[in-house]
Amino acid sequence: MKILPLMVMVLWMKSWAWAAAPKETAKKRPVAPPKATQTKAKLDVTVLNQIDLKYKNMDSVLISFEKQVTYALLDKVKTFQGKISIQGRHLRMETETPEKSLVVFDGTQMWLVSYLSKGFEDGVQVTKVLNSKKREQDKSWTLLSLLGRNGINKHFLPKEGGRVGDKFYYVMAPKEEQEELKKVKIVIDPKSVKIVQIYYWDSLENETKYDFSSTVFNKKFSENLFAFTPPKGAKVTVYE
Repeated sequence: MKILPLMVMVLWMKSWAWAAAPKETAKKRPVAPPKATQTKAKLDVTVLNQIDLKYKNMDSVLISFEKQVTYALLDKVKTFQGKISIQGRHLRMETETPEKSLVVFDGTQMWLVSYLSKGFEDGVQVTKVLNSKKREQDKSWTLLSLLGRNGINKHFLPKEGGRVGDKFYYVMAPKEEQEELKKVKIVIDPKSVKIVQIYYWDSLENETKYDFSSTVFNKKFSENLFAFTPPKGAKVTVYE
């Protein structure tokens, strides 16, 4: 019997069939495209710098305003009308309606005056602030920093900004941390290169907004505008 040659032939045919069969190729895993690196667009502060330069170079400014204070916890809004006078490092801010008040800074000391409604015994409350740290915590100091010759960029760092309609806005944080001031927003009219609104928020999220209806640069003020003498008999609280 020719068994051996037959077995050899069968083995040869199997090996040939294995060699001729298509070989499976290992599946390649899809290569993920490289992740795009996202770079944050740099904030355009061109208009902010124009405002900073203009207000630093003016001799004085007189502003008529409406002030609106929104108390977050009380869900209450109060509105005031008044005017702000600034010359160099001097400031005078007075409101007439609905309550009369006065803030005067003569370059060295700050006076805070509240005229009480009828029926109060004292009639007027006067606070004299000598301590520079305490003075800089007062919110009227914010206005002097934003509108005076100190310059916005000296005290505040822009965090975001943009354009709404024909106005520009910038949201800023104080460079030195403050308890009573967390952030500030200014709205600018680029045509007149003037600040038309100022917002600021304190640690309780109370919002104060100033709408400026009139801004006059290089206004001549009387010599005694930034001086203050407490009314006779007024009790004065002093912060050294």
